[in-house]
Amino acid sequence: MRASDSAESAYVLTPRFYETFPGAFAEVTLSRVGFSFSHSQALVSVDLSYGARGVWSGWYLLTKKDGQWVVTETITTTMA
Repeated sequence: MRASDSAESAYVLTPRFYETFPGAFAEVTLSRVGFSFSHSQALVSVDLSYGARGVWSGWYLLTKKDGQWVVTETITTTMA
């Protein structure tokens, strides 16, 4: 199992992240992007870790309009 596969490991890796990137606001993890059959919509999971300050997780639904990807919906799944 990779460290990124465990929710618990996010808290273990966060201090190292802030040592490597001092002054960073948050650690951001993105999933692979899933596309609709027509490739006109995309879905991606986003996790933000603020270390001891908290976490936010959610999904972004994007729709391609006039050749540009636009966020059309955001669903929050975790906030702490």
